[in-house]
Amino acid sequence: MLNKVFLIGNLVADPEIRYTPSGTPVGKIRLACTEKYRAKGSSELKEQTLFVTLDVWDRQATTAQQYLHKGSRIFVEGKLQIREYEQDGVRKWFTSVRVNTLRFLDRKGEGRQSDSSQHDQGAPDIPDFDEEDIPFS
Repeated sequence: MLNKVFLIGNLVADPEIRYTPSGTPVGKIRLACTEKYRAKGSSELKEQTLFVTLDVWDRQATTAQQYLHKGSRIFVEGKLQIREYEQDGVRKWFTSVRVNTLRFLDRKGEGRQSDSSQHDQGAPDIPDFDEEDIPFS
């Protein structure tokens, strides 16, 4: 079985960081991955954006919080993980990517967005999870 994800995209918000009860940093990064393509039989260029939540652990979490910000362009390699939760009596599932490799793609000083024109609309409202809900691997 293979569970491997490669993504390149831009942060839609500054990274968030929390700590497990044992003091391990856990970061949450919201990433927008935009694909440009031409529809079959058309010359019109179309765009589709996918919003992905990334879980970053340990030193990568603190490094991401220190150096990344809304608009930063990154490459990540990781694996899909699915968590189940209940909201208002309804079972729901949440998919995220557990990051193994994180690479900064901006040159020094690039990526800072001073306005709010970044793709922030349409990002799903994701519930917060307790540290016990986040699987360790």
